[in-house]
Amino acid sequence: MLKTDTGRWGDGYRTMARWASVPIETGQPGTTFTPLVLGPDAMPVITEAHEARQSPDLALLSVLAHGQSERGYDVGLAAYHGAVGLDRETRMLYSDMILQAVHQAARAKMEEWMRIEDYEFGSDLALRNQAKGRAEGKAEGKAEGVATALLKILAARGVLINEDQRAQILGCTDLATLDAWLDRALGGANLDDLLH
Repeated sequence: MLKTDTGRWGDGYRTMARWASVPIETGQPGTTFTPLVLGPDAMPVITEAHEARQSPDLALLSVLAHGQSERGYDVGLAAYHGAVGLDRETRMLYSDMILQAVHQAARAKMEEWMRIEDYEFGSDLALRNQAKGRAEGKAEGKAEGVATALLKILAARGVLINEDQRAQILGCTDLATLDAWLDRALGGANLDDLLH
């Protein structure tokens, strides 16, 4: 999505909509073709749940057009409520699209609200991203555990560590590297040999 630095629809979409709506001469005398173009300015701002329920598709288009504006949370929440009556697969797809269309602050607020409501992501994309996030969290947790164990072993051996070395160990997220450092520490390597 083209956005300006203010987080709104970029002027590129408006310019493109103006360009695309210019009448086209067909070559037939007195006959022109004028394309119907629906740009972001022509899209209604739907912020009421009852309006969104009457037309969930229009509510989704509204959030796609205005989700990056200061009304992002309002249009996102309305569109989410509009999707509630749809079949499960479509509802999950719309919900995931809504979360992607709104600005970051609105997304955080909506995710918090969805957590309270016991919302479950259902699209394959959202489930894959959720699983990826869990895996990354587990890997980070393992790396942090190995780094902490390494620091404890070095402390028990009386090895002095400066702040840069401590930051290097704690900042490492590669488990293979951390495991190699741990093996070297258990083997009695000095700190310079251990970290290289």
